[in-house]
Amino acid sequence: MEKILLLYVPVFHAGYVQLINKYKNEVAAVFVIGDKFIEEFSSRKEIRALDPLVAVRIIDIVFLRDPLSPVFWDLFLLREESNLVLAMEKEIITTRDDVCQYVIKKYLPSQPVIYDTTFLRWDRNSVFSQTTVSYDWASEREFDREMMTLARKEAEKTSDWWRQIGAVLVNKDGVVVSSAYNRHMPSDYEPYFVGDPRDFVKAGERSELASAIHAEQGIIANAARFGTPLMGASLYVNVFPCPVCAKLIAAAGISRLYVADGHASLDGEAVLKDAGVEIILVK
Repeated sequence: MEKILLLYVPVFHAGYVQLINKYKNEVAAVFVIGDKFIEEFSSRKEIRALDPLVAVRIIDIVFLRDPLSPVFWDLFLLREESNLVLAMEKEIITTRDDVCQYVIKKYLPSQPVIYDTTFLRWDRNSVFSQTTVSYDWASEREFDREMMTLARKEAEKTSDWWRQIGAVLVNKDGVVVSSAYNRHMPSDYEPYFVGDPRDFVKAGERSELASAIHAEQGIIANAARFGTPLMGASLYVNVFPCPVCAKLIAAAGISRLYVADGHASLDGEAVLKDAGVEIILVK
């Protein structure tokens, strides 16, 4: 069965080049989703989005007219529903972009689909996605295991029934200087007095909507209060940080993040790695 690449291209950047290069020798055609289908999906137009015809012209120039790397597939702009006949009885390669999924679900529901994981842009799906962490390395050192045990013991102190998280800060000399756990404010008993706002939010979403200060935030707040330097320090957390905590860790100058479990969401992992923070799995 022939394969085709189905794309929504509101912008054109290196991610699209990477994706097309990945499949350029496998597919018979590349289809770019046109305005009709984009407007069907959402009446709110992305104000900086490329005209789909411009996106097609860019792909044409970059790939089809490159004499050094010729490709042998067709390029189509999906303007109307009738154009979809060209995609019938083909295996579709696409991303989990919400526009692409809309077109497939409504117009090509019986087609076999391969979903590529290349990140292209934030959309409804990627904002709430949870991904496996790409650790820099794994540790079985006794010291790291001891620190993680301390972090887990901190987590047991919390009254936050949503997230039992504990954290331990170790300075660059290997000395424990601070510990914290997810703590409701102004009181640990807050959810018993007035309830918990997390009761109305799906697990893994809107982590900022909470009456608890996260363990990682508590560590950094303690450092600010007591003048504890964070540059070059190591942080042990039993579960991978939420995106907000990841940004605080990156901005605070912490050098190494040790975790035992959890997934990455939003841009947390990317922010940490961009700041040079090593991410280590403690086994």
